[in-house]
Amino acid sequence: ALATLIMLAQSEAPPIYLMAVGIIAILAQGVLDFKKDKDETNENDSNSG
Repeated sequence: ALATLIMLAQSEAPPIYLMAVGIIAILAQGVLDFKKDKDETNENDSNSG
């Protein structure tokens, strides 16, 4: 889905919009990774003891 949006942005939108889409995608991915890492570390901490 993101790839499709990026392709559409490249075809019609100005570079500023492209940059905004890229930044939002990177931030969203970072937030998801951070949440996943946080959950994993919480589980690992209880197991490693």
